[in-house]
Amino acid sequence: MILIVRFRTSEFSGAGTDIWLHCYIQSLDNISKTEKPAIMFRTKKTDFPARPQPPSWEQMEEDLKAATESDIIFTLSAGGKNTTDQPEKSATGSDAETLKDYMDDEELFQQAVEFVEKNDKLLNNIHRLTDEREELQQVSNNLKLTLENVKKQALVAIDRY
Repeated sequence: MILIVRFRTSEFSGAGTDIWLHCYIQSLDNISKTEKPAIMFRTKKTDFPARPQPPSWEQMEEDLKAATESDIIFTLSAGGKNTTDQPEKSATGSDAETLKDYMDDEELFQQAVEFVEKNDKLLNNIHRLTDEREELQQVSNNLKLTLENVKKQALVAIDRY
């Protein structure tokens, strides 16, 4: 099958030039199953390298045994603070602020207790808000029904006169 396309180009002078384009189109019936039809605008598929396998437990144990005491993982406490003799400088650059950030066990316990209390309050507020939302939805539905009844009564009253 041959497709003939005609383009008309206009130049600045106003005169146009006709361009005839002859395209050969294969019937899809004639294409074999293994042969792919040519695609004019194809996006290039990006081939990424294969993702490496995560380390096994044995490999992680070997890494931990081979690590020295000066390794960064052993110099950080659970809170992410440096526990070496020379603390790192904070973002402001003062070592005194970094030392103030350390807390003793009692302060950490108090913070944990406060967190649990605030979390419980939040959960209670969530339950209360869902209950109040349901109540508001019921009131809204009742109000809509009442409004419809008033409209019907008003229409009946208008029709009588």
